[in-house]
Amino acid sequence: MVQELDAQQTQIQRIVQSKAFRTSAVHRNLLTYLAEKSLSGTADGLKEYTVGLDVFSKPSSYDPRQESVVRMHMARLRQKLTDYYHIEGIEDPIVVDVPKGGFMMTFEPRPAPSPIPPEHVQPSAPIYRREVWLAVALLVAIACASYFGIRLWRIERAQPESAAAWTSDLQQLWTPILSSKRPLMVVLATPLFVRVPGLGFVRDSSSNDSGELSKSKSFSSLRDAFHLGTIAPSYGFTEVGTANGAFLLGQFLAQRKPNVLLTRTDLVSLPDVASRNGTKRLSSA
Repeated sequence: MVQELDAQQTQIQRIVQSKAFRTSAVHRNLLTYLAEKSLSGTADGLKEYTVGLDVFSKPSSYDPRQESVVRMHMARLRQKLTDYYHIEGIEDPIVVDVPKGGFMMTFEPRPAPSPIPPEHVQPSAPIYRREVWLAVALLVAIACASYFGIRLWRIERAQPESAAAWTSDLQQLWTPILSSKRPLMVVLATPLFVRVPGLGFVRDSSSNDSGELSKSKSFSSLRDAFHLGTIAPSYGFTEVGTANGAFLLGQFLAQRKPNVLLTRTDLVSLPDVASRNGTKRLSSA
């Protein structure tokens, strides 16, 4: 019993020190308060009024019916716990939760994943059809990007007739950039993909940052369907339109500047971009 209590207290400290709670003193205090009451067995008697006084320093005249500060922060606390267990605490041995309708905190051991033979993993086609189509589209995009990338690096500079006409407008636009002695970077936009073992790489257009993975319903469905632990973000691919634009821009610039570099957005920091003259970024609409 003592070991179980120690493990629960250790889990609370792990959550309090996490990134999800590090920036919110209010929710750290609320979490610690509810944990102390729950572990001591006195959380059953907690009322919204009591929590308002003890945690939020409300006056004795505080009326929960007129002010929803406790309910608002309880909802936010539950969301923070969900976010924590989707990212930082995905492998923690104890799952902490505060079920709606009360202030009693629960401590449940994380169930061990049961091994499922590969032949038995058959996601329902209607539910995961979108993810399968995304994987197929990704394979096509990779093939096209590879084709245009090879053409870009094998371009023959001895074909001036293939370049766009050097009009006065183009000259006005590009001369200040091409005249610089610094290398010219062509930066390809690389949207966020997620690697799914056994399926490939999948993209959700609503998630463009690794911090948004926990909020994506598509990725949550994939995690549940394939019994995944941590899903790994990837920035190794670009779209067909971006690759085609890189090829055309490289073909245009390579005949007018010898040191044209090609890189990806996830490999370029803002200070690096700011320190280079004539940096151009290609991104698709």
